[in-house]
Amino acid sequence: MKAPWWLAALGPLALAATVRVPWLGAMPNPSGDEGNWALLGLRLSQGLRAGLPADAAFVTTAFAWMIAASYRVLGASFASARAVPVAATLLTVAAVVRLCARRREGVAIALVVALHPWSVLWSRTVSVPYALSLSLAVVGPLAWLDALRTKSPGRLFFASQLLGLAMHFSPLALVPIGAVALWTLKHRVAGRHLPLALSGLVHAAPIVAGALAALRVGRQVTPPLASPLTERLSTLVAMLLGDVAGTSTAAHFAGCAPWVTRLGAVVALAVIVGAIARARESALSRFAALHLALACVGVPLLLVPARAWSMPVIDADRYGFALVAPVALAVGALASSSRAWRAVALAYVLWLAAVTAGVAHHFVRGGGGDLGLFVAYGGGRYRGWQIARSRRALPELLRDDALAAARGEPAVIAYTDYAFHALRFSLAVRGHDAGLTHAIGWPVAARGARVFFVTWRDEAFAPGYRPRRVVTERRADALRIAAEYDEARVVRAYAMADGTPLCALWSARMR
Repeated sequence: MKAPWWLAALGPLALAATVRVPWLGAMPNPSGDEGNWALLGLRLSQGLRAGLPADAAFVTTAFAWMIAASYRVLGASFASARAVPVAATLLTVAAVVRLCARRREGVAIALVVALHPWSVLWSRTVSVPYALSLSLAVVGPLAWLDALRTKSPGRLFFASQLLGLAMHFSPLALVPIGAVALWTLKHRVAGRHLPLALSGLVHAAPIVAGALAALRVGRQVTPPLASPLTERLSTLVAMLLGDVAGTSTAAHFAGCAPWVTRLGAVVALAVIVGAIARARESALSRFAALHLALACVGVPLLLVPARAWSMPVIDADRYGFALVAPVALAVGALASSSRAWRAVALAYVLWLAAVTAGVAHHFVRGGGGDLGLFVAYGGGRYRGWQIARSRRALPELLRDDALAAARGEPAVIAYTDYAFHALRFSLAVRGHDAGLTHAIGWPVAARGARVFFVTWRDEAFAPGYRPRRVVTERRADALRIAAEYDEARVVRAYAMADGTPLCALWSARMR
């Protein structure tokens, strides 16, 4: 007798929760854009107006509304904001087991979603809403295949809505939508059901309007865009293979040894070859191969209008969900293939578990400096993600230590590095009411006013960090504080788990 689907989903669900729930609010450290989404959700939960800047208008505020709903239930915190993508991922793990015609396929896909480093790390942050994009890029196509298989109009409508909903979180949702459209050209939908199949397109209206506004702002420009085409292509291939293997995400958050990256490329190629070799074996394998091929071409093309298509900077791994989704489907298909290919699928899942475990070990026990910004130069281990030894969110530590040092005196806390931008949210939750405000850059205040500064320690940057100007500018911050402000002193220095110095909180007075 076949076991119920929910029983088969328990194992992947337990693994998914185990690698996501512990220290959710602090690991990785809340950083950069995470302050924006968390603060947008806070404003919406308070009944205030909130919106995205013009250059980010290619997504809507749907993610912020979901975070606001979480705040109303769990209270305002980084953990409750991050609970949104975590909950979406857990629902996905259960849903894929339910949707797949073959139980083994569903469990294999669920394990990839549960353990892939991209899925784990990006669901533990609200820096971007792309964990929701991954969930919908996996569940949407599976729901569509299920609807075509069962010829159910209700399921067709549901699948169309899932695919359309993904457009609220990233334009790269066009990749699974395109794969489903190409698939449906051969596996036709009955004419009377066509309005249901197209119903998801209603979500496109606000996205198109926002995307046009973002295009008017202008394209992102980064130094590597001046590099030769061959270098840009090699960087793109390296990033795509790293996305499949999970090593690009591991490098971004924790650093990744060169031999691990090279071995990961071999693992990624084995899975890709398997997806192609067994592409005619089943409906799932055929669709997965189509989806994967479209993702490899579609990701750089869709990035052209607003981002560097070659993905030269290490945080471009955030777009990896577009590759992870079809690879998860391909691994599911391999799990129902021959014994040899089932072994490849199992080896891939074990590889993902090992890489994720390595990242977890880094955050719990490790440290080390930021390795740099560029993929081509072995960048990674972004300083903003690194956690303090106490395993509390660094923005909360900085806020609380500044409040204690101020002793009720109104003050401003300033930073020059965008990595500390999540302070905005921590201060909005508790800080503004105590007279503590924030400033990006060097603050303007009356003579004698209390000011706090957050600066990186030298050890937060690895010796080979590129671009070097970033290190030079950050080192100059401490010198400027000592030279231009009175009563300058370090209130507290923060270190990582292994003792590597991370950053410092300064107290001073305006001269």
